[in-house]
Amino acid sequence: MTLPALSPRALRTRWSLLRLARHGVEPAELVARADGVVHGRGMTASVVEVMGLRFGSPLLLAAGFDRHGVLLENASRLGLGAVETGSLRTSSACPSPRVRVAAARRHVAAGGGRMGVCLHGLSLLVPRLEGRGDTRRGGYALERLQALFAACHATADYVVLNPGRSGATPAQCVELLAALAKVRDRLARPIRLALVAKLPAPWLAAAGGVRWAHHMIDAGADGLLLSAEGDSMPAALRIARVAAEVGERTALISVGGVGSVREAAARLAAGADLVQVHRALIAAPRRALSLSLGIAGLGVRRGRRQGACTGACAQG
Repeated sequence: MTLPALSPRALRTRWSLLRLARHGVEPAELVARADGVVHGRGMTASVVEVMGLRFGSPLLLAAGFDRHGVLLENASRLGLGAVETGSLRTSSACPSPRVRVAAARRHVAAGGGRMGVCLHGLSLLVPRLEGRGDTRRGGYALERLQALFAACHATADYVVLNPGRSGATPAQCVELLAALAKVRDRLARPIRLALVAKLPAPWLAAAGGVRWAHHMIDAGADGLLLSAEGDSMPAALRIARVAAEVGERTALISVGGVGSVREAAARLAAGADLVQVHRALIAAPRRALSLSLGIAGLGVRRGRRQGACTGACAQG
């Protein structure tokens, strides 16, 4: 079978990925201070505790850049608090052995309170719930999503439900999230798996759209991934409005258009707990590294959600 040719953007992403994997701050240059802050090469990364997890940095790598977790072992050297792999479809197999091995090493390394260990996020795409002439497709797709979730959770610290281009409505995603939350609550894990719901900008921009944030939280979301793609409102303003509405009920993650340290700082100041990058890292390694370490070094506001991580937290 002939594999499909990679698009120019995919080729650039792969090139950037391989180059970034060879760069970063050497482990010996990272020092964990008593106050839980990792610093090195002039970079100070603020630890963020949300969703029952401890992120070594407020900067996350968005899904799609590193689909198979190549950067997991080097991610903390790049200033990343987590690498999000995928997105997986219901027809996909579980993450590759590379991800499993990296995740296993990370869990071992996380013992003894060490800092700077990268967390693993897993993005799952919402399946199309309706098919032509197939009234059973919706139920079958839900079963496949639940099965994939149950089979692949072991290597992940958090899972993102991503509507993608499925055409699913907010109400359908709330139902899917509630179904996954029930599966999650039955999982045998040393640390509770966090669930994150991605909210596309059009959902929030619609009249009364912020109500879906509450519905997602009620359905079991520990975090909300707010997409700025296609939003006419400045991302920082949108975040501030959602943060004012949901208060401390959930963690807020911002994605889309984060191309500078200044933009990331504005979103964190507006109320985001974490920010994700993707396209901005498709650059020369030194430029990408400068951006990632710069964002990692941003001070994170402690007022709105300080103490949100209770009990045992996964080390980040």
